[in-house]
Amino acid sequence: MSFRRPAVDALEGSLPMRERIVVSDARTACVFSNMRQRRLLLELVSRESSLQEIANKLQLPLNLAHYHVARLLELGLVEVTHEQPRAGRVIRHYRAVARSFFVPTHLRSPAPGKQLSAELRTSLDRAHGHDPKDGTLYFTDDQMLPRMLRIQRPTSAAIAIESWHQLVLTKEDARLLATELKALLSRFEGRTGGKARGYLAYCAMAPRTSQRKRMLP
Repeated sequence: MSFRRPAVDALEGSLPMRERIVVSDARTACVFSNMRQRRLLLELVSRESSLQEIANKLQLPLNLAHYHVARLLELGLVEVTHEQPRAGRVIRHYRAVARSFFVPTHLRSPAPGKQLSAELRTSLDRAHGHDPKDGTLYFTDDQMLPRMLRIQRPTSAAIAIESWHQLVLTKEDARLLATELKALLSRFEGRTGGKARGYLAYCAMAPRTSQRKRMLP
């Protein structure tokens, strides 16, 4: 099998060659979104290893370790440093081609949050979509700011809530709100019980791209 050089460019003003390389194609960038392949590659930054040593270190079946190493070899992210003769097949030793790898943001695969967001949207729609008394209320508050609120009957089987707010905050207030929201969710992390079930809780806040007040879609 022939292996191509990595799709990387020298990072301007960076460390010497092979100290840091810049990934320049999406296929190679996908490696860094794969937790197992990313860990394997970084293990080979610290020291060269044989396939068996890699499998032992990452607690992988030998055939699965071979699959991941072959992919990294194909992409040019690792290389064979030497071959150790033995009866039968030789033992190859591998190492990463650089000490560090820079992946530009535009090459990153979709964040895991996108998958969770899709799951959350499906769960919310399922929880709210089968009762005619469940719905969305659109209104303006006392300050004439547009608001949207999901309404659900307390007797519904599923416990689900979705609430959107348009806020006008100072930087200090925004920082305080962000801190309090994170603290609130953290209070419930790690709770278990005999009848406990898994829930997705998502909290986000960001400055609006337009300062013009408008009704939420």
